[in-house]
Amino acid sequence: MARDKRQDDDETETETEPAESDDGKATSRLGMWFEEAWEGWLKSVGVVLLCAVAYLGYKFDLVTESLAGALLVAAIVGGLIVSLGLPAWHLVQLKPAGQRALFVTMMMLWAVAAGYPSLRAAIRPAALAEATVTTEGQSVKVKPGGTGPYELTVSGHLKPGAAETDASYAIIADGNGGGQDRAEDALERKQVRVRVSRKGGTSTSIQEQNEHTHALPTVRGAEITFTAERLEPEKLEGGLLLTVHSAGLNPIIFWVLGGLAFLLAIGFDARLTDSKGKGKTYLAVGVGICVVFAIFLPMLATPHSLVRPAVDSLLRALFLGGIGGWLFGAIGRGLAGPKPAKKAKR
Repeated sequence: MARDKRQDDDETETETEPAESDDGKATSRLGMWFEEAWEGWLKSVGVVLLCAVAYLGYKFDLVTESLAGALLVAAIVGGLIVSLGLPAWHLVQLKPAGQRALFVTMMMLWAVAAGYPSLRAAIRPAALAEATVTTEGQSVKVKPGGTGPYELTVSGHLKPGAAETDASYAIIADGNGGGQDRAEDALERKQVRVRVSRKGGTSTSIQEQNEHTHALPTVRGAEITFTAERLEPEKLEGGLLLTVHSAGLNPIIFWVLGGLAFLLAIGFDARLTDSKGKGKTYLAVGVGICVVFAIFLPMLATPHSLVRPAVDSLLRALFLGGIGGWLFGAIGRGLAGPKPAKKAKR
């Protein structure tokens, strides 16, 4: 009986002892539960809740358009780099130092090629000069205080009335240091019908595009003359506001860097495997999505419209960059990937 009692006490003590981690340090039951839950369901639920909070904040105007757009762009680009780059890094650590250095180079090219154009489109530089044109043929002069190159944002408000209308414009920019550029487009209001039920029900909303950004690649000088070659003042409230910003670096630079990162990503996707010859990386998919996203976002985004263009650019990037990256990655694995070992014949 005494022996049975001592045995029961030993079992009780063993059950109440805290578990130990791999490094020998005691880990509490709460810590173990949190680690298991985080790797299981807690991470996914946390991401969903974070997205829901961000959507509600934007929906009820608790955050500004510029802040929401910048956070969304950073989440898209940064999330892809981290989520696809870290698993690959664990496999790269098994490779020689030269391949690790090449991988770091690819990640830097990826981050620069996607990060700079995307974040610059979301976080616009301060306005250098502003002017308003109200009649066709009118000319105005501004002094941005630089030498160029510049960007021009044209904005305005359509008069209330027809559900669908547009006001086209054409602005000629002449720099006192040389160069002439033409900016033309149209402000528009249109009805958008969205299907809201499986039975064919639709909802109609009015969308307005009241702002466009144009590059002025050749205009140079500290003074710019804008001339309204075409304008429809009868459709506008107060004419058009012309805002001059400093232009960013030539986008071709980042297209080239993105192309190099994409080629390196295909090579790593083809060669990276774990110690058992298994495991796949999808770096080409991530680079393709980010580069296409960084190409479209500056074309669609404006200083006061960022979230919708970011979502639109992401959808295009998922289709073009995602499918293209997956296809080229599969071709790379087929051509340069490790070949499965042949079974010996008996």
